[in-house]
Amino acid sequence: MGWKDHPVIVAALTAAATLAFSTTVILPIWTKVQDNRIEEYQLSEKGLKERVEVAESLAAELSRLNKIMTAEGTFRINDRYPKGLRDLKLGDTVDSLKRKYPNAKDEDENYWFNINIKDNSVFKGVSYHYSDKTQKITGILYFFKDPDVPAKGGASHQQSAMLEQVKYAFPDAEVVEVKRGKELIYELYQNKTILLRINLAGVSLL
Repeated sequence: MGWKDHPVIVAALTAAATLAFSTTVILPIWTKVQDNRIEEYQLSEKGLKERVEVAESLAAELSRLNKIMTAEGTFRINDRYPKGLRDLKLGDTVDSLKRKYPNAKDEDENYWFNINIKDNSVFKGVSYHYSDKTQKITGILYFFKDPDVPAKGGASHQQSAMLEQVKYAFPDAEVVEVKRGKELIYELYQNKTILLRINLAGVSLL
């Protein structure tokens, strides 16, 4: 029996061959498998995170929409002035506005009074436009809280929700969609007279 056939030598050579095979073949395969598993986990984690972010964003939008939709009494039947903001109307005098808001100022002298609102669930502010000649209110714009960005060429959540409320208050009104550039505006008419407009900023009366 030659030295190569000695059991100890055979065992050593077998072990060396096994180690070499493991190092050159099995180990790279195992490493690749582990790398793939790590990559799959990372992709899965990333996908889950993205789905959570989308769900949270959708929940926030639905919450904002629901807040507007459930703001009971924002508009009464056949009354285009919102809840909590019915004291001043088109045709009222500037003096009556100043009595209501003693600190209001037409700072830019452009015939607009801008008023901030703190206790309204739908609107954050209101602007009153007046005629310099008659000193009477000729236009009102109620500004939405947290206005969002609509889908391209579409209406925002605030616009859609407000439209439903206004249609409920004026069931016989005609709704006309107007496109101005990329903005979609809703106009409501009754007996061919415009009642109000719903744009991205809010609700306006003319």
